[in-house]
Amino acid sequence: MLHFKKTTCAFVTCALLFFVINTGFTKRVILTFDDGPHPYTTEKILEILNQQEITATFFLVGIMIEKYPHLVKKIYESGCEIGNHTYSDTRLTTLNKMELKDSLNSVNKLLESITGKQTIFFRPPGGRSNKDIIETARKEGYYTVFWTRHVSDTSYDITVEKIIKRATVNPLDTELIMMHDGPPETIEALPEVIRFYKNRGYEFTTVSKVTPPMFKNMNAGAGEVSDWPMVLGNANSGEMDWQLCLIGIIALFASIGSTFYFIRYSNSRKMNIHVSIVFLGVGKKYLQDLFKILRDMNIIGTFFLSEKDVGELLDLNNSQIHYHNIAYLKSSAPGEVKESLIRWKRKLHNSKYSIIPLYYSRSGYTKKEIKELKEEGFFPVNWKMAPPDRELNSSHHLIEYVMKKLKNRAVIPIWGDRKLTVEAMPDLINEISLKGYSILSLNEY
Repeated sequence: MLHFKKTTCAFVTCALLFFVINTGFTKRVILTFDDGPHPYTTEKILEILNQQEITATFFLVGIMIEKYPHLVKKIYESGCEIGNHTYSDTRLTTLNKMELKDSLNSVNKLLESITGKQTIFFRPPGGRSNKDIIETARKEGYYTVFWTRHVSDTSYDITVEKIIKRATVNPLDTELIMMHDGPPETIEALPEVIRFYKNRGYEFTTVSKVTPPMFKNMNAGAGEVSDWPMVLGNANSGEMDWQLCLIGIIALFASIGSTFYFIRYSNSRKMNIHVSIVFLGVGKKYLQDLFKILRDMNIIGTFFLSEKDVGELLDLNNSQIHYHNIAYLKSSAPGEVKESLIRWKRKLHNSKYSIIPLYYSRSGYTKKEIKELKEEGFFPVNWKMAPPDRELNSSHHLIEYVMKKLKNRAVIPIWGDRKLTVEAMPDLINEISLKGYSILSLNEY
């Protein structure tokens, strides 16, 4: 009877707390679609949005606007919002300031001629930008918008299931989801994504109506990147009436004891926790075995590869790497890192590899390197979990090292060029899974 009373009390107080918090703070999701308008998919997206009675934001390309002005008009008349995705979807790091201004402003002139209105929101193609690009856009009156999650729906191996998973795993209270107007898989996945957020009480809105502060498309390790003003902050968003705040505080303290009891003894809910494994470099000798283990255990990894590693990888010609992600690893050898990255990208040109624009340096970062690589659209990362000591001499010690430092959303960096890594991987993956963690690829975060 005592257990029943405590559990009932926990339910009641948790419900009260949930009601108070959700009355004051609205969970919101912003769907965005890049690269349109598209003759085959724009109308299908609008049809789905209309059926669900929601709106979204479309970042349109100038040359597509010129080709399909009637679709621009349909987007506008549907109540959806329009953003600027430049005139020709060009890599902006190749343009000077005047060319960037012309690209942005030509889109606004086209929009005004069709809808009678211009836009103040701008998204750089592929998210490739630097401080100069964002500052130039700001001076022209644009706010640069990135995203909280990118579903990678233009990658060669995309599936409906991948889009749904990437769009919905561990949702934040405010999500800005970047998709594309064009892929048929996006059209097929869209109703399920909408259903997921509707079932969880999210409000669907557009960028201008709810402008979350400081959205970034990746968590960079270098300070310069995280300080950029990515999107306009709304000083009034998230405010609560002071009486509602007081009620919430009272409800919180009143429920602490019984809620703790309920959480401790109830097995009805399991937290969704996850980690990602990244491999630093590869050993050609062990790569086949490592790919087989990851394939058999259904794990997608991220391989940070140097220029030399990429050459060995292409020589190997193993199709299994296509299921994984590739990022740039700066070689420890001295030399011009930008030139090395350009050669690295040239080697991978026209390949089917899934590249994410991150790079890691074993020897740290100089300001010059950060500036040069950002110009190429690549961003520096560091690990909260340090790579294991290369002097570790057994798979048992490697597993022990990782498990001691494991926590939710950890990125686990492991040397990929050692036999030890291959030997430890099956047991390490099993240990992580037994702890209740899902193992996601880095770009699914």
